[in-house]
Amino acid sequence: MKRNILFILIFVFHLISSACSRHIEIEIIPDGYDSIPVIKSVEPLLREASGIADSKKNKGMLWVEEDSGNPPQLHLLTHEGKILKQVFIKNAINRDWEDICLADGKLYIGDIGDNAQVNDEYVIYIFDEPLSTVDTVFVFEKIRFRYVDGPRDAEAFFVDDFTKDIYIITKRDNPLYYYKKRQSFKSIQAQLSI
Repeated sequence: MKRNILFILIFVFHLISSACSRHIEIEIIPDGYDSIPVIKSVEPLLREASGIADSKKNKGMLWVEEDSGNPPQLHLLTHEGKILKQVFIKNAINRDWEDICLADGKLYIGDIGDNAQVNDEYVIYIFDEPLSTVDTVFVFEKIRFRYVDGPRDAEAFFVDDFTKDIYIITKRDNPLYYYKKRQSFKSIQAQLSI
């Protein structure tokens, strides 16, 4: 009996020691990105950059929009963070701009924020991406919409490049919701559904 216990103890000790002494190699597969992001300051300072889109017509430039309390304008920045100019969106209103995206040569600005969730209507502005020589956008499409289930506070949206459908993502809901605005339905009073 003592011999069996001794044998079991030696066997268990051997298993533990051999498991602890094994060297495990971990293969690191590069993902194409730096592990530490590059930090650049925006000059002059923007108060609250709420959305950003990489320009296609102005190489090496970014479009940036600011949140509520700011004029209805976009900032054109270099990739190094220098503001080159502002482009005013004539007759647009920045009630609570939350995001911007670029799809198929058009900029989309989402006036979709609603911190108090009291607004009856929301807007997405759509216009051709301007060249860096443009100071003011005079022509844009204005999509007005309501949520079928009442006011929502949204933070982000994206446009499907193929269908041009717009997907809006809420901010305060738990769970979060996304709403889809179909491109083929261009009513001024478009209803969004979950």
